[in-house]
Amino acid sequence: MTSPTTPRTILGTDYILEALAAEGLGHLFMVPGGLVDPFLPALARQKKLTPVVAAHEGGAVYMADGYARASGSFGAALGIGGPGCCNMATAVAAAKTDGSPVLVMTGEVPLDLEDRGTFQDASQATLDDTAVMAPLTRLSKTVASAKNLNHWFRHALTAMWAQPRGPVHLSLTHDALAGECAADYVAVSGFFAHAWRLSMEAAETALRLLADKAGAKSRIA
Repeated sequence: MTSPTTPRTILGTDYILEALAAEGLGHLFMVPGGLVDPFLPALARQKKLTPVVAAHEGGAVYMADGYARASGSFGAALGIGGPGCCNMATAVAAAKTDGSPVLVMTGEVPLDLEDRGTFQDASQATLDDTAVMAPLTRLSKTVASAKNLNHWFRHALTAMWAQPRGPVHLSLTHDALAGECAADYVAVSGFFAHAWRLSMEAAETALRLLADKAGAKSRIA
């Protein structure tokens, strides 16, 4: 039993899905596979995100890209690391060329199985999915622990929305997906998604204050 001051904790998969919903996302485009299977029960537990299963990881990214362009928001794609990540590469490159905000997530083996001949191991000791995606994205990082999810998830979305916009990639280890983390999440998309109109009145006031500070007369009509 937790005390009132103890933060609520949830699984990494639930955290990611709740964060995507908090950002206003309605669909997640994906290709299921062993390295991302922990998402399946998490998807069944929530009702805000609709999973759309693609036949190919590249197709999932193209759909996420199209969703971003049609909705004016961003898209998200999920697949396994290694071969799945490589299948995504061309679609991710297209999103980068067009400045389309897409969050690409790939699953990765547990940390204690890295570089031990594990099936579809694409960690930094082998193929290195983050290195594959680095030149195609605004940011490509490995999340090794659920405790780091909040930092890297918000950092990735900030990089995705900031100018110049473009896709970002997170390689999610099994440890990050199956571990527990604090449930609190503060959305970042709202800050970037809305264009703020310049107030001419406020601008003129600021210029007058600067002119007065400099001891000069304002030339604003």
